[in-house]
Amino acid sequence: MPERRKKAAASGEDRISTLPDALLLHTLSLLASEEAVRTCVLARRWRNLWRYTPSLRLIHDDDIDVDIDVDESSLVHDDDTDFDKPRFSSAEHFNKFVSHLIVLRHRSPLVNCEIELYPDEDPGTCQYIQAVQLWIQYALACQVQLLNIFDNYGDQRLLLNVPFISSYLMTVHLRNVSLECSMNLSSCLVLENLEMTHCNIFMHKISSKSLKRLNMTECFFRTEVRTRFSFPGLLSLHLEDGDFRTPLLENMPLLETAFIRLEERCLDRCDNGDGNCDQESCEGCYGFHHYQSVLLNGLSNAINLELLAEPKKYIFRRDVAWCPIFGRLKTLVLNEWCVAVDMYSLVRVLQRSPILEKLTLQINNNRDIKSAIGVEGNHIPAKLSFVCTQLKVANIECQELNEKVYIIWNILRACGVHPEKISIKIKHTVSSFDGM
Repeated sequence: MPERRKKAAASGEDRISTLPDALLLHTLSLLASEEAVRTCVLARRWRNLWRYTPSLRLIHDDDIDVDIDVDESSLVHDDDTDFDKPRFSSAEHFNKFVSHLIVLRHRSPLVNCEIELYPDEDPGTCQYIQAVQLWIQYALACQVQLLNIFDNYGDQRLLLNVPFISSYLMTVHLRNVSLECSMNLSSCLVLENLEMTHCNIFMHKISSKSLKRLNMTECFFRTEVRTRFSFPGLLSLHLEDGDFRTPLLENMPLLETAFIRLEERCLDRCDNGDGNCDQESCEGCYGFHHYQSVLLNGLSNAINLELLAEPKKYIFRRDVAWCPIFGRLKTLVLNEWCVAVDMYSLVRVLQRSPILEKLTLQINNNRDIKSAIGVEGNHIPAKLSFVCTQLKVANIECQELNEKVYIIWNILRACGVHPEKISIKIKHTVSSFDGM
């Protein structure tokens, strides 16, 4: 240890308290709010610092049990604290702490606010849910820029009915909460990032002119109608494994990258015939006939697209009938849906992608995929009136070399793709179809 540090240690000098306020506040912002408050007893310098930290982390961990006395504005410790007890003994205790904290903190500006719902024993009768709404309103009043609300223990117990009106909020993360129709994100004038995981979406429409990045994973949408997405400034879209009805995408002229995956829990499936009955009596198809396009029109300006679906999910195949021109599309990833019934969907998408440079086809699941062979064995359209002049790479990923792969290879060749640009990957082994 250097001599200067030895002298400071020997003299009991408090070197941390001599640091600039900005550095101390940054340090406090890394702590849970309860831990930040407890620093008020360290020294006179620390007594009020916690009030001005730019981060409010209303979370609960296994730690010591504390409380705030709002009248004395000081932290009260219990000498008989049991270190094996949870930090907060109940939801009521947690609510009391946060309520006192908000009163003492006033409206000091916030950069980040993190709210974790308390693990109430009975998720259906959580008594402090309305209090959480007030915490969110408080954060918005403090000009919060990043808002993170999550519930690791309940089943979408929190129904957000707070008016999200802010000129400062830029990022929102939501997990295991519900959004009702009264929530209007368009009132957040500078909101750029929205991430939702395991959320219930009860809204008829979600809109924002400022939003640039949207990530939705395993969210629950409405069953009777499609939720409309209106994001004219969106650059990046990630929509993965949604439940019930696939949302309807309105035009997104600035879109650069999109990932869409429709898996088992999506209700947009048809088990009748070839999966294209479109009858009101069909539980899977009902609701589609009101729209010409659900997804593809909204994705038409993307530069990079990844469109994945189980073979019986019909949305992409139906959209192809009104397929727009993908005038900016350079990279495209498709899976079994585009060859599930015949090759029409694949040919149609290629035809409408004039500057496509890289194509990846993932044909890894033969379950529920019908034969592409017609009655007379005519697998390739008689005439392909277009060529993929810009296509530099075409990757076919499959489990085995079968007739379907052979047909895809012939279609690509008929579109003017040179054999050297086509590669086939089988179980991590790449080979080319030279001589086919």
